[in-house]
Amino acid sequence: MNKIEIKLEKRPDTRHYIDNEQLKRFENKFMHFADITIDGNSLYQEFKQYDFISTLGWGTEESQNAV
Repeated sequence: MNKIEIKLEKRPDTRHYIDNEQLKRFENKFMHFADITIDGNSLYQEFKQYDFISTLGWGTEESQNAV
């Protein structure tokens, strides 16, 4: 039987913004997200090179408490 867990993780924020008509990246910013692990193996780490695993948003307070 597999052990499935959800853990709080962070990754670099790769979003961009426009400043004085110049496209810039956020620096030293992180996105916090819920990472799903199966038997201690992180899905985010497993597929990070492909950027296929999206982050789970926190949603409503009720849904946060359900996790």
